[in-house]
Amino acid sequence: TFTFTQGQYPIVVSHQVINRSQQNWQGQMFGQLKRDNSEDPGKSSQGIFTLGTFLGGAWGTPDSHYNKLKFANFSEEKLNADAKGGWGAIVQHYFVSAWIPG
Repeated sequence: TFTFTQGQYPIVVSHQVINRSQQNWQGQMFGQLKRDNSEDPGKSSQGIFTLGTFLGGAWGTPDSHYNKLKFANFSEEKLNADAKGGWGAIVQHYFVSAWIPG
């Protein structure tokens, strides 16, 4: 279920599993943030000055509150964090898509 609240940016996502069997259900949450390969909207060659914006992955953990990795560097560097608590996001120009657990 996606819950939108007027005047707020966060979209709350909730999942409900109905087990109609007699066996205990086991599962694991899998969430994925994806981006298409369209041109970076922050790339601009207009005017004298060009101000590039960050485009890539970002994440925070209780020990390291803000980390980022450009998409161009994904093949050379691993984006792999294991932490109890934290968040993960894709940042693109003025926008962010993030998983922020409760």
